[in-house]
Amino acid sequence: MKLLKLTLSAFGPYKDKEELDFKPINDKLLFLITGPTGSGKTTIFDAICFALFGEASGESRESDSLRSHFASPDEETYVELEFSLRDTIYTIWRSPKQEISKIKGSGTRVKGPEVWLKTNRGEMYVGYTEVNEKVEEILGINKKQFRQIVMLPQGEFRKLLEANSREREEIFRNIFRTEEYKLIQDKLKNRARVLEMEVEHHKKVIDSYVSNIQVEHQKELEILISAKDKNYEEIITQLKQENSADEITFNKISEIIKATEQLIYDLTTEYNQGLQINEKFNRQESLKNEVIELKNKEEDIKKQRILVEKIRIAQKIKHL
Repeated sequence: MKLLKLTLSAFGPYKDKEELDFKPINDKLLFLITGPTGSGKTTIFDAICFALFGEASGESRESDSLRSHFASPDEETYVELEFSLRDTIYTIWRSPKQEISKIKGSGTRVKGPEVWLKTNRGEMYVGYTEVNEKVEEILGINKKQFRQIVMLPQGEFRKLLEANSREREEIFRNIFRTEEYKLIQDKLKNRARVLEMEVEHHKKVIDSYVSNIQVEHQKELEILISAKDKNYEEIITQLKQENSADEITFNKISEIIKATEQLIYDLTTEYNQGLQINEKFNRQESLKNEVIELKNKEEDIKKQRILVEKIRIAQKIKHL
């Protein structure tokens, strides 16, 4: 923000219209406003702050008391401030509540406060609320913060120093327009909080699984598993070693089982072959008995044949 021109009329100790042109010193990094006590130095700050926010720079001075005591009822009290910010020129005109001459007739009337703001781009704002909101939007700070960091007359600089960390953070955030970073920070904090909750949940699940691990003859691993604050890396290392040993044992047992199954298969095959041989032996014995029985029958058959033959011969003789 660069001050270009300040116009005061019947304001504070200044009875007449006064103009302060700041343009010749705009290229200066530092300038000094000097003068004896009561010469109106603070009034300049009051006029700037009043033009922007409708209040004086110090909290001890009310806006209704800013009208010059030397002003006649025909003279209107007002302040006009011209300033530039980000390639835009702003002109703001503001007057306080005051008692001035009537427009018609004799006597005086109370004129309410008025304010308007315009830009070199043709934008126009009228009314206390609309103008003040626009000024805060333009500057990025409110009147309280403006007093703390820009207008600090009469030793009020200590208020910025004495402000708590939250207030200073808000002031500097508005000055440097870091609200977007604050939003990002808040989102990251919320995300971190969610992740912490997820980690805690998964940790409880892991603890439950780890606590259910059954180990035998592994005292060191038993101590690690039963510990309140578990060392997961060491537990995993121990379990890997245990699994490696179990895998070796498993492979050996698998080989023994495989060999046993092969032996059972071979014995079963041999047994079945033996059954077949035994069955053949039994069949052979049976055939042998059948042969003997047939031989025995053969003698009977011979005897029967002889008998039949004798009968046949006898019958032939009978017929003769």
